[in-house]
Parts: sequence; structure tokens; C-alpha cells
Amino acid sequence: MPQFGGDQDDFSTVFGIRQEENELFGWDASFRWGRNEIEYSLWNTINASMGAESPTSFKPGALAQREYEFSLELFKSIPVDAFASDLFLFGGFNHRDEQYTITAGDRDSYQAGALIDLPVGANGFQGYSPDTAGDFSASSYAGYIEAEVDITEQWTTSAAVRYEDYEAFGDNLSHKLATRFDFTDNFAIRGGITSGFRAPAAGQLFGTSQTSQLAANGDFILDAVLVPGSAAASIFGSEDLEAETSDSISAGLVLTLDRFTATLDFYQIDVDDRLLLSDQLDTTPEQRAQLAAIGYPNGINVRSVRYFQNKLDTRVRGADLVATYFAEYADSNQSTDYSLAVSYNEQILRSDPEGVFTDDKVLEFEEGIPSWRGNFTVTHHIGDFDLMGRATYYGEWTRVDRDFIKTRDGEFIFDAEATYRGFDQFSISVGARNLGNKYPPPRRQAFVDRGTPYDNHSVFGISGGFYYARLRYEF
Repeated sequence: MPQFGGDQDDFSTVFGIRQEENELFGWDASFRWGRNEIEYSLWNTINASMGAESPTSFKPGALAQREYEFSLELFKSIPVDAFASDLFLFGGFNHRDEQYTITAGDRDSYQAGALIDLPVGANGFQGYSPDTAGDFSASSYAGYIEAEVDITEQWTTSAAVRYEDYEAFGDNLSHKLATRFDFTDNFAIRGGITSGFRAPAAGQLFGTSQTSQLAANGDFILDAVLVPGSAAASIFGSEDLEAETSDSISAGLVLTLDRFTATLDFYQIDVDDRLLLSDQLDTTPEQRAQLAAIGYPNGINVRSVRYFQNKLDTRVRGADLVATYFAEYADSNQSTDYSLAVSYNEQILRSDPEGVFTDDKVLEFEEGIPSWRGNFTVTHHIGDFDLMGRATYYGEWTRVDRDFIKTRDGEFIFDAEATYRGFDQFSISVGARNLGNKYPPPRRQAFVDRGTPYDNHSVFGISGGFYYARLRYEF
């Protein structure tokens, strides 16, 4: 069974400088720089087309995402006699530049050997060839302005507009209107109306891969994720991606007591041109011949393809409950924080999926993630020690894989962590996520027989427990 892994390096930093408001205004400038790279490795496998000459381990390539972001914000308080507070104005400018890099793997991971009637490339995950490697960039500019004021001692409102211009997707003007009314010091209501805009990420625009997948009958097939709108993807009806737009409305309740707070919010989010991965499309001999004719790597062996598209409109409705309680014990150096978060949401398609999603794909989209999710966290502080325990609940969800449709039961996952803070500026932690080392239920038997024992669509992953130690230094 091919073994797949990777070494990941992640770096991020933010530099900023802030000037508090003076007789003119205040300002805040920052620069963010981040980069994440993963270098893949594959072993216990072969490039079948190379026959006995094939190595059994490969370096199939690397992916990297780099982002620069510069932000400048100005803010000013203006006295207005008609209101219960100053009118607070702030606005700013933002520029972001992204670069997505695909690095080619070693030649044996993607080349065609002498046995051209056998699958080409490393079995399990074909390496990135020089044809697919490269640097791909995207950039955007944005400007915004927002105003907030207490109309009365009890009523606060804010309004904002934001203009964005994306290099690849044109411009958009979005808005936000929010308000809050405090009936008493302990109880308030709040709500908001917002429009939004989201351009595809660089990885969605330029990402591509070829992997071995198990078909319903248990056979291995080569599956390709294609670059949207590319010559290869166009064979299957793919078009260039567009940006998502959204409209949302929310309303909620806020309760604040001495040591207890709780919020309950209801929301609806409508997204037009939602970015979604297409169905897994089986290829025909004619389509495979077309892939080979345009020089798509290993095109003659690709048995299924997918690509990102945004031809459907969606809606999410739900509610979030968040509650916290702080307990302090007299004549002791102990205290306890309690936190509860529960959410319920449903997502549906608002547009006709015919010709875009099959009935199974619609079922997967609407029922493939839990409607209910919640977690309860208790952190006990005693002297220099912090002891944390958390229970996370995932409600039932439906696994859809062509003719294999099964509703999975809800699951509890437990986490724990102990931290010692008795050193100056240092803290030491040991902990576990998924303390009980729980794995998801199995897939159909054909997958189990071929080395895929767990359902890889599981909402809590297939890696079991994660145990760690952490040293933290603060200065």
C-alpha cells in the first residue's frame, strides 16, 4: 500500500506601528508576511510503467503559498451633540499579494517508462511534472470606511462600505449595517445585514494533482484535479472561475451577569456563485484521447476528473449559542473557567443542480456535514498549573459515495492539556487531541481490503490521537 506524507514549514510574522488619536486623527499601519510549504514524499510504491527499473520511493514535488499584506487604517472621534457618544469614524486601505508555487517532483515520479501500457507515474500520487509546475500569483486592493455611534445610551449602530479590486476578477462594493440595543445592563439584542465578496484562492485557481483512487468496484483508477478553465478542464465543460458574492442577515440575544455571559445568534447566509468542487466525472476514451493530444501528462490513463466551479447558489441557516462562566473559590488560589459552544445549521442549494451536480452530490452537499456541533471546555487554574479538558460533539452526517450511502452516528471526541507556568516567561504544556484515539467507521469492504480502512470523509479526520509537548516563551 503506498504510504504518503510530507514535511511542512510554516512561517508568519506581522510588523505594525500605531499612533493613538491626537487633535487630528489616529492611525495604524501593519505589514503581514506568511509562507507555508509542504514537500511531499511517497514510499512503498512503484511507477509501474518503469517495470523492474522503478524505485520504491519518490519525491513527487512540493506546494507553497506565500502572502504579503499591507494595511493602513485611520480613525477619528467626532463630538456630535445629537448623539449619546462621539461619532467614531475609521477607514483604511489594504493590499494583498499571493503567490502559489508548484515545484516539480523527481523525474521517476511522473515519467512514462518503457511499459507504456501500464500506469505512468508513482502509484498513489503522481509527481508534479515540469508542465504543471510554476509560480502563479494574484493580487487585490481594497478600501473601506466605517462609522459607529451610540444614538442613545442604550442604542448603538454602525455602518460600513468596502470596495475591492481583484486583478483577475474585477471590482465589488459591499456593505454592512449593524445595531445593538441594551434593555438593561444585563440584557441586549443585536443584529446585522451584510453583503460580501470572496475571490477564489490561488490554490483553487491554479492547483492540480493526479492521485490513485479506488472505484466502487475496488479497482484503482487515476483521478485528476484540473485547473479550472484550462485546456484540459475545458474538455469536460469547465469555465474560468468567478468570485463569490453573499448576502447575510443575523439577529441575536446577549445576556451578561456577574460571572456568566451568554449569546444566542440566528443567521442566514446566501452565497451566489459558490466555489465548489465538481462531481467526480468518469472520462470516456474520446476525452482521454483529447487529453493526450494536448499533452496533458498521463492523459490517456486518467479515468476520472474534478475541478472547482461556481455554477450554483447556496444558503446556510443556523444558530450559535456561546456561554461562559467563571468560578472563583474563596481562600484559595484556584479558579475554573467553563465554556460551552453549540451550533446548528443547515445548508441547501438555492439553484437547480441539473447538469452540475448529481442527486448523490446534492445529498452529500446538504447532509454530508453534521447539522449539530458543540464543545464544552473546562479549564481549572491551581497555582502555577492550568488543567484543561474538552468534549467535542459532532452530530450525525451522511456518507455518499455513488451507490454507498450511509448515515453515520454522532461522535464525542475528548481533548486534554496540562500547563505549568512556574518559570519566568516560560510555560510547558503536554496534551492530547482525540485523547481516546478514536477512528471513524469503515468504508465499504472493497476499500477495507485494499488498505483504506477508515472513512476519509469523516468530520474528525482519520489520524486518530495526536499527542504533544509544547514549550512557550513570552517576551
